[in-house]
Amino acid sequence: MTFCCFVPEHLDNKCLRPTATFLIGVDGSRQSYLAFELAARLRRQGRLAIVNVDEDLAASRQLPQISGEFITEEYKAHCEYLQLPSNRITISCEESGATNSVAQQLLHVAERERVDFLVLGAHGKGGPAVDQVHHVPREVVSGGTLIPTIVVPPTPVNSVISKQSVFVVAVDKSETATRCLNATLKLMRPVDILRIIHFYEKSRVGEYDMQPFNWYNDVIEEAQIDGQVDIQPIEPTSTIAESLQDYLSVHDAAYLVLGLNGEGAKKKSQASKNADPEDGQDITGEESHRIGGLTSAMLFSPRCVLCLCP
Repeated sequence: MTFCCFVPEHLDNKCLRPTATFLIGVDGSRQSYLAFELAARLRRQGRLAIVNVDEDLAASRQLPQISGEFITEEYKAHCEYLQLPSNRITISCEESGATNSVAQQLLHVAERERVDFLVLGAHGKGGPAVDQVHHVPREVVSGGTLIPTIVVPPTPVNSVISKQSVFVVAVDKSETATRCLNATLKLMRPVDILRIIHFYEKSRVGEYDMQPFNWYNDVIEEAQIDGQVDIQPIEPTSTIAESLQDYLSVHDAAYLVLGLNGEGAKKKSQASKNADPEDGQDITGEESHRIGGLTSAMLFSPRCVLCLCP
């Protein structure tokens, strides 16, 4: 049995790529500055596009008012302090208008600028009370974007800048897993460590087929990076989210890369089609825009920086 779900555009990506482009959404909060700071570290030879979306006043009346001009000047100073090359940095303000939300405008800019990653703080100037104010990261990842989204939590456990970072990629047998690895190779440096993890439920009969995951070992070898593939059973008293949190803790991970949804969404889509084969709706497309249970759990309880891949 071979892993037949690979997307052709990812097949040849078996090396590190230090030229990624990052779009950072900033709003004047410390949380958005942390997102900028992280993107500046990940940039290497790539490009940064820093954008402030000026939200409609009626939609943001509960939030602190910070002018776009002030934020622009602030980030010019930040870039000068970090000695970032001016020809690789752009800073702009965008109007969300009456029809678009901040998240929708960010997605529009990301697609217009053809960036590789959208970088956001886990919350902005409205604070973490997502039920009372807008939650831009959740709206972004729910918006059907094809761009990986990096979400920076307020106080990640592994928040100290290190010369060597651990990247954990959670994979299954879906196409999304290959896109996760593709994104990771754009973020990693040669000194970083890669850990690819797959959790499975123990079967009463026979052994679990690990062959579909052998491909990852080939990528690790060809990319000449320090990496390994772990295939682990889920304990009867645990969930995948709990097992993954434990794995992140054991390996002191700085980054977790996972798909917005995976095999679970595919199975639900197939079950829906089987239940109503006459239904002409594109259920697969609908499922691909939903946030899976694992991703939702990690998004609201992040242990480290998250990179969420569609």
